[in-house]
Amino acid sequence: MIQPVKDFVLEFGKGKTFPKVLEVGSRDVNGSVKGLVNWTEYIGLDLIDGENVDVIDDAENIPTHWPEETFDLVICTETLEHVKDPVSIVNKMRNVLKKDGWMLLTTPSIHHPEHGWPSDYYRFFENTYRDVFFEGYDDCHFETKAWDGNMMYPDAVLGYGRKPNISNNA
Repeated sequence: MIQPVKDFVLEFGKGKTFPKVLEVGSRDVNGSVKGLVNWTEYIGLDLIDGENVDVIDDAENIPTHWPEETFDLVICTETLEHVKDPVSIVNKMRNVLKKDGWMLLTTPSIHHPEHGWPSDYYRFFENTYRDVFFEGYDDCHFETKAWDGNMMYPDAVLGYGRKPNISNNA
């Protein structure tokens, strides 16, 4: 995990404790968020067994493992570019998030090189976060990052938001 993503997660989690956390894409390949936030119960989901993986399965199967409104925080860092239908995966994460729970996402943007593990399909922008992933969410914060400072070709988008405390919002 690169330092700016780590710093973003640390800043988000400062002063917060989450009773139950789900990390989607949790296998520690180059660093993990597991130690970056305070939690009581952590569950890591990934396709491949490894460090920080508690459940081995495709993120498409999130509803088969957990009922709606199970988690206080759902984290997915540098994973959505590897799934065929990221909107579907984010909607599944939104569904298992409790009302007033937080979702935190980080994804590559247009300047990030292809890295096919297992496959690499997408790049994202702040509009995707605002208008799709976090639509209807409260207390949202989004950042677009360019490691070389050239914001015409950003490397990453990072964001978080809180699920509203109303019954008709996913």
